[in-house]
Amino acid sequence: MQNNQPERNINLKLRYIAKAFVVLILIIASAVIVYCMGGTGSAFAHIMYLPIILSAYYFGIVGSVVTAILGGLALGPHMYENVSSELMQQSSIWIVRLIVFITFGIIISLLFMRIKGYEKEEAERSHVNLLTGLPNANKLKVDLDELIESKTEFSLIGFRIENINNIKQNISYETGVKSIKKALEILSELTDSTAYSIDDNTFAIVLPSGRIENAQTLGERFLYKTFEPVLIDQIKIGLLIKCGIVNFPLHAEDSYEMITKINMVLEQAKGEIGLYIYNGVLEKKSKSRSELVPHLLNAINNNEFYLVYQPKESIIDDGTISVEALLRWNNPTIGQISPSEFIVTAEEIGLIGEITKWVIKNVIEQKEKWKKTGLDVKIAFNISPKDLNNNSVMNYFIEVINNKELDLSLLEVELTERAVLENREIVIMLFNALRKIGIKIALDDFGTGYNSLINLVQFPADHIKIDKKFIDNITENTYKLVIKYTIGSAHRLGRKVVAEGVETKEQFDILKNIGCDYIQGYYISKPILPDELEDYLASKSPCQPV
Repeated sequence: MQNNQPERNINLKLRYIAKAFVVLILIIASAVIVYCMGGTGSAFAHIMYLPIILSAYYFGIVGSVVTAILGGLALGPHMYENVSSELMQQSSIWIVRLIVFITFGIIISLLFMRIKGYEKEEAERSHVNLLTGLPNANKLKVDLDELIESKTEFSLIGFRIENINNIKQNISYETGVKSIKKALEILSELTDSTAYSIDDNTFAIVLPSGRIENAQTLGERFLYKTFEPVLIDQIKIGLLIKCGIVNFPLHAEDSYEMITKINMVLEQAKGEIGLYIYNGVLEKKSKSRSELVPHLLNAINNNEFYLVYQPKESIIDDGTISVEALLRWNNPTIGQISPSEFIVTAEEIGLIGEITKWVIKNVIEQKEKWKKTGLDVKIAFNISPKDLNNNSVMNYFIEVINNKELDLSLLEVELTERAVLENREIVIMLFNALRKIGIKIALDDFGTGYNSLINLVQFPADHIKIDKKFIDNITENTYKLVIKYTIGSAHRLGRKVVAEGVETKEQFDILKNIGCDYIQGYYISKPILPDELEDYLASKSPCQPV
């Protein structure tokens, strides 16, 4: 930026000279017009107010006074009062006019100064986050533009507190705000760079002349500092923070692209923590999701979705006790599309509700079909957190089960722990209502949320599904102890535990030894089509749905 300062000063001087030249031309033009229209005795003498007003706006009081004097003199002693009769003005008339011009210029200048003062205050307010008092995203964009203009390398580092909403809901809103300020305080101990509040749980800093390596070091130091719980109002608070890095000119060419990409980095692996550096794969994924939209709109009508079912078996008696319905999509143009891609897109465009209805309808139809063949197995299906605020989805579900002769205890609704935490009051009401009519409830991806053991106590669920990430590391003593403790706590509260993603005999044996109730994963079966499931169940001993 310093390298560009002389050039910027030259540009400012040139603009100043250009404005002064325009004002001078207006003074001369006004004098000529007054002369051509018959002299100062006509109303056209008032046209001289135009350059005075413009000068007051451009140059303030001094400029307006100078212009008023020049304009007054231009219409002064050498200007006819009446050109046709060559009648000259009296001295008192043009002197009074000169004084009026000067007074007018001063008053207009003061008004412009007042207006500009209001505009400056408003601009400053628009550049400040009211919650933290820090510069906001608008100010960040302005500062990024200046840095980019200097053409020097720098890095933008973004930080997001992933569990801030949980802290606000489970403890208090005030504690959430103090948690943000505490994180910013820790960051200020590590760098002198200005922090910007992008939104309620996201802030950023700029490292001028900062290579990616330097940004990465700072990000890692900050994550290390916030790894341990912080003390706020005598309460230990665990902050789950994600860090993202975007570099200029390596990753972006302008401020808009920088801010877009830092948000893209922080949105990836939503809910996860750690440090992420922008890469092109993220943008490709984002573009890929956008391209899915028109196909998604037609997928339901074209019957492109289908369901597969993955068994869950009891570890104790080796009997299949239920299956989980999993949604799949085979588009005729694109081919097989992963649920991790299209579910997110469906949620973003507001189509997830219709997809959930399709799942409910097909699960119920499949259940009735199986019942006619003598197969009465419990089926679990997933609902999106977006469905919780969608009355049409819940009403559709109630309508379907009311119109069918179903054993509702053989239906199970699964919802992720994070979704539960983000919709606490709605979820508790919904869970209680569903359990009251016999429908089972499973808390999915258990262990990935904030303060999971408290959630185990507070939320009415029949089954707890331990997240696959824990099972993948179960051979490590630390993970094994956490899983064992979770199973014991769940049993004491009357909950059964399902281990997700079990893939090896070693994992199975450990889970059996520490008292897990059920397993699900490729060790027993991959997700399979309905006809294949019938053959699979036929090869098993009679199941006892639980």
